[in-house]
Amino acid sequence: MPLWWLGFAIVTLALSLSASFLVKKEIRAEFTIGLFYQNGLFFPVLIIVGLFGGANPYFVPLFLFTIFHPSMIFSTYTLFFGKRIQREKLNWRRIVNPVLVATIVGLVIGLASAREYVPRFLITIVTLVGAIATPLFMLILGGNIYNDLVHKGDNGRRWYIGEVAKFVAIKNVVFPLIFLALLLWLRPDSSVALIVMLQAAVPPITAIPILVERCGGNRAIASQFVVASFIFSILSIPAVIYLFNRFFPIPF
Repeated sequence: MPLWWLGFAIVTLALSLSASFLVKKEIRAEFTIGLFYQNGLFFPVLIIVGLFGGANPYFVPLFLFTIFHPSMIFSTYTLFFGKRIQREKLNWRRIVNPVLVATIVGLVIGLASAREYVPRFLITIVTLVGAIATPLFMLILGGNIYNDLVHKGDNGRRWYIGEVAKFVAIKNVVFPLIFLALLLWLRPDSSVALIVMLQAAVPPITAIPILVERCGGNRAIASQFVVASFIFSILSIPAVIYLFNRFFPIPF
């Protein structure tokens, strides 16, 4: 699964860099990282639970697929802004992040057949803490919307309708169609195909505006990219899953 993720990342990077030439140079970095850094864990988890319930065979492949995704984000996002920022020192706490640690711990527990020794109350507590992600996510998204309404970009503009329309068309429509074509050509296992399709269809990570602000970029347009993609995904993700199911039947 990590190898499939690596291939996915390479193709996505190539597509993102190619599409970045559709916008002006001053917002090219914001446009590119919005396309490149997908919401690889949170959205797929919600979709998988909604489709298959809590007990399903897709969680383990999903976490293995995304095990290095957060580390890549935190160690590479500054590269897209070139000379705009000073290079940060390598921060191992971002690379060895909680998602990576939790996945490795889960693998060790599973491979060592030690699950039966984990207290039930501990599993319940961890599950409840994980459920907090949903309201926190909504708060972050709501904050981004509020930021769009009351703040202007670096050039005094409040809305970037044309640029946002391009972003949504590429991120929510073009990317999934390209990856569906690649899956039809490669014909991987159905579980791999589903995870790759979800990765291609989901919106950007919600941290994009924060990363852009750290790099001295245009936070306003980054927020609009994220919010517009999230809103449009209400329609695009079901459509993508329906289309995917026509070629890779999903065992609902």
